[in-house]
Amino acid sequence: MRFNLKVLGSGITAPFGSRLPAGYLVTADTTRILLECNPITVGARLFVHPQFDITSISGILITHAHNDHSGGETAFLEAFRTQHKILDKQLPPFTLCGPSEKYFRKYLAERLSWHWPELDEKDHFWTIPDTNRFQLDDVCITVFPINHAAEMPTVGYRIQFGSKSLVYCGDFGTTQFQKANTLDQWISNADLLVLDCGAPTESPTHLTIEQGHIIKQRSLARRLLATHIPAHHVENCLLYTSPSPRDLSTSRMPSSA
Repeated sequence: MRFNLKVLGSGITAPFGSRLPAGYLVTADTTRILLECNPITVGARLFVHPQFDITSISGILITHAHNDHSGGETAFLEAFRTQHKILDKQLPPFTLCGPSEKYFRKYLAERLSWHWPELDEKDHFWTIPDTNRFQLDDVCITVFPINHAAEMPTVGYRIQFGSKSLVYCGDFGTTQFQKANTLDQWISNADLLVLDCGAPTESPTHLTIEQGHIIKQRSLARRLLATHIPAHHVENCLLYTSPSPRDLSTSRMPSSA
């Protein structure tokens, strides 16, 4: 069984060099899932890639509605449907998941009304799970609450494939770090823990690399992948992190998109 993570972007809102805002591609055998969907990263890393097949994606998981984590969903959905029409392929089941089903439905409806107003609701080909635990093909996904910022519903994801697990927490800071034990049931013993922990100083909304390292040790995660790193703070983060995460089921590095 092949289970791996490809980092599409691990920076902050403003790209610098080749480091783009948050974006990850999870592959579990033939199932491919996008974690986050901001238009800069998805466009630069996937749409222009000659070997990328948009029809291979089974779902998109969004942690929250800040622009460096989301905003590209409607363009992706339109391209996904259009490519199936061009190839004369039937639209398969597609899953969209975000923070709070009610909030996420409203958020998506507003985006669609602006960017894809001609699409009738009866033509919606995607589903939005109404539970915090669901299956996407052979992958089990658990959604859990994150305290990121006021008026900004946020979630994290535990992605389980066979005996292997990947946990992505998105953004949170000192407020939740002080109550980090509330995350234990979701993040403990992960094979790979992906934390947005590149803040230069402690903040209510973002973790420092030192805090990320403490959470990694407490959770007994096998590996920590530190992301959301600003340009001026890369060197300090490198002091705490290991080399690039390897394939979760073999010793090989993740394949390209």
